[in-house]
Amino acid sequence: MYSVYKGDKEIAFGTLEEIASKLKIKVDSVKFYATPTWINRTSDNARRLVKVECD
Repeated sequence: MYSVYKGDKEIAFGTLEEIASKLKIKVDSVKFYATPTWINRTSDNARRLVKVECD
């Protein structure tokens, strides 16, 4: 499971496919939010993808 945050606010939670559907973007775009390239290009308030460990 994954979460997408914009700043401190969670904007989507679920599988990569569920998040992409909710945000109306491609799965590859969602994955890109976790890359060092994206993180270096954007401010701290940009979208970030975080993998969530579920027990």
